[in-house]
Amino acid sequence: MLSLAGIPPLAGFAGKFYVFVAALEIPDHFGLLWLVLLALVMSVVSFYYYLKILKQSYVSEPKPGAAAINVPVITRIALWATAALVVILGCLPDLLLNRISAAVAGALQ
Repeated sequence: MLSLAGIPPLAGFAGKFYVFVAALEIPDHFGLLWLVLLALVMSVVSFYYYLKILKQSYVSEPKPGAAAINVPVITRIALWATAALVVILGCLPDLLLNRISAAVAGALQ
């Protein structure tokens, strides 16, 4: 959630930063300054809603008598496999990037 909000040093910050810089580098007088300002304001608005979700998830107490959520085994397996892939590809991105580069090079020939 914090990455989606664009909080540094998370990945979402880098993505938003590069998009905003690219919009400001348009050769027009001020580029797309109005669009960058609007995006910054909307980022603050979205951060408010992301914080509400995080507060509900980690800070608020559950309602009395609320039942625990049962997650099916196949869903747990899918979540663990996806999380493992995120960690592996985050630590060793060349495992995937080399194959993508080879596919792109082959498609361009």
